[in-house]
Amino acid sequence: MKKTLIYTLAFAGLVSIADARSFRVNQIPNGSKNGCITCHNSSSGGSRNSFGKAIENNFLNGGDVVWGAQLAARDDDGDGFSNGAELQDPNGAWQIGQANPGDASKVTNPGNAGSKPTYYFEEKPEFYGISNIEVFPNPAVSFQSLAIELGLPGTINAEIYSINGALVKTVANTLYPAGKHIISWNLTNSLSAGNYYLKITFNGGIFTYPLSVK
Repeated sequence: MKKTLIYTLAFAGLVSIADARSFRVNQIPNGSKNGCITCHNSSSGGSRNSFGKAIENNFLNGGDVVWGAQLAARDDDGDGFSNGAELQDPNGAWQIGQANPGDASKVTNPGNAGSKPTYYFEEKPEFYGISNIEVFPNPAVSFQSLAIELGLPGTINAEIYSINGALVKTVANTLYPAGKHIISWNLTNSLSAGNYYLKITFNGGIFTYPLSVK
């Protein structure tokens, strides 16, 4: 009888701990998509993955997850996509109680480097934290520039390709802070007259823009 009581109390304790932590999936955008493995290495809990460790060490307040721009901008599994991009909330704007953002079918696991987006989102650069993109002048003769406004810090990779898909020129591969930036390149002796396209990669998003050189 005594052993049964001890086992019952122990089991109840484990259940209460699991229940207490399960609510955290609702404190992360689209957390219900992957459930416990969003933060743990197995669906039954246990050890935490890289994303779970980051939350445990830096983003808990009274036991609740603190979701926001800072946690969204991190890439805790090191796969090249921010936590926010993987959870469909790249700017960390989602709040508890709101409808899940983005497309749940595109959610990947921010704690698993083998789970990462494989899609492009060219029509909505703001989804990846870019407020504005403009290439000018276009057509150009000697100089051309990219004006880009970032809502969060990150690496901008900008490359010019021929219409046949050959890389012609890399104009940026640099970490930039949030804010407005102008990236310019010299066309003289580097691009002959013709049509090209500019490929911009930022925070997991890939965007292409036609270029014309006179």
